[in-house]
Amino acid sequence: MSEMQTILAEALDMERGTAKERTGREHLERTDYIIAKQKQEAEKARAAKERTEAELKAVKSELKTEKLKNSAAEVGTTILDGIGSMIGTSKVKRQELEIGRLQHELSTRDKSIEILQTKIQTMQSEHSRELTTMQARHVTETANMKKQYEKDLFFLQSVVRKALAWFPRFREMLRMDELCRKVGFNDEQTEALIGGKPLRYNGTLYSETHRKRFNAENVIARIVSDETNSRKFGLKIDGIPIVRWFREQAERLHHSVRLEYNRKR
Repeated sequence: MSEMQTILAEALDMERGTAKERTGREHLERTDYIIAKQKQEAEKARAAKERTEAELKAVKSELKTEKLKNSAAEVGTTILDGIGSMIGTSKVKRQELEIGRLQHELSTRDKSIEILQTKIQTMQSEHSRELTTMQARHVTETANMKKQYEKDLFFLQSVVRKALAWFPRFREMLRMDELCRKVGFNDEQTEALIGGKPLRYNGTLYSETHRKRFNAENVIARIVSDETNSRKFGLKIDGIPIVRWFREQAERLHHSVRLEYNRKR
């Protein structure tokens, strides 16, 4: 048999096996050889599966750390998909789960939007009602205020008419009050002058005729009865009617300006 195997190997140009006389090992029978071969292949497959599972576990652990964020996480996902396909993990199933989760989130968001829209509509309706109520109240209050103003104005006008009739000098006192304030006296000074008291004054007095302020240093102002009409009053500065006092101040100023001009020439 050994010689026949040698001849067959040479005829078919095949590699001849080593004779058992040289190796010292017994050759297996055909059935035993097949069984041993299958066991060897099964052992290889089991070892490959264990290595694959170990690699998958290691990759999953690494993806949980901070080192594999952003782009590294995407690479890790790709590796998982590849390894998962080797051991039966379905990428399509994970995608379907993710789609379902997103659809649930979208549905929840749509419900939240509907609730918010309902609240907004309710708030707008309430605001419109409040605005209408406020506008109606404002119109009513404005009308009432106008009526009250007209009533108060009519009362004051009647009081003034009666005061003018009862006190003939009242109108003249009002005119003097206005004049004192125009020339530059304040409220307290005006009240003192209207009361008939003399007022010592330092400052400036304004003339509407000359459109100018004139210095009034340590002057005495006083309201007195008009010499030609006892029902009239006049404002005097240092015993001079204020109209004449303004004129004298203007002439004096003009004279000073002329002297200064001639001096410079």
